[in-house]
Amino acid sequence: SDYPDFEVLNAKADIRIDYDPTEDFNFTFSTGYSWSKLNQVTGTGRYLADGYQYTYYLLRSRFKNLSGTFYINEGNSGDTRGYNLGNRIKDESKNISLGGQHWLWLPSNQYPKSTRLIYGFDYFKTISNSNGTILNDGPNGYDNDGDNAALESDGIDNDDDGVIDEEKEGIDEPDEYFDIESNEYGGYIQTKTDVLGDEQWELIVAARFDHHDQLDEGLQFGPKFGLKYHPNENSEWRLTYGLAYNTPTITTLYTDLYY
Repeated sequence: SDYPDFEVLNAKADIRIDYDPTEDFNFTFSTGYSWSKLNQVTGTGRYLADGYQYTYYLLRSRFKNLSGTFYINEGNSGDTRGYNLGNRIKDESKNISLGGQHWLWLPSNQYPKSTRLIYGFDYFKTISNSNGTILNDGPNGYDNDGDNAALESDGIDNDDDGVIDEEKEGIDEPDEYFDIESNEYGGYIQTKTDVLGDEQWELIVAARFDHHDQLDEGLQFGPKFGLKYHPNENSEWRLTYGLAYNTPTITTLYTDLYY
């Protein structure tokens, strides 16, 4: 009876509060909720996202040249299910983000306020909880580590249920599951310099450092260099160089189906 349902429904609500007592200080809080029903095509088949929910909370503040942000995003898959097998998706994952930044003018004898220094950090945490329905973080009916055939013929009751070499031996064993939680750390520093003091030539030099605790990559270094020429109000020329890294998602790292 679970035939394809092509009705699309979306609902969303947001609220935001801003508090700006002085020019040097402001504070923002916002939160929102969304509910969706739609068809979604994925790499493992077509799904009906039935009541997929997202909730977020954001805190942001600035005091003079210092600013900070704190953000949480939570998901709930509702009654999402696949058309091919009728399998349920039970996803209750969340993301947490924290960042801070400060800037100041560096002293200069040649031009007042010619170089601005900007530095900061950011932190991103992913807490994945798909109950085995997307990632291998719980019972999913699959033999993820591929030991099913061996355990069915070793003459041992491996799961201690009183039956030796049963058909499902080796499937959904606790040692197959991942407790998936990732932490990403980043820091950066940048200078912007008015080279000649006439606001026509600007030099930008920056560096970024990143670390991901789920990757055996150590500390990643990303440099950046830029030169901007602004001859008049109507034109601008820019030459830039940068190096950055694309971090694999948790789905990419931990989707684990054994064939």
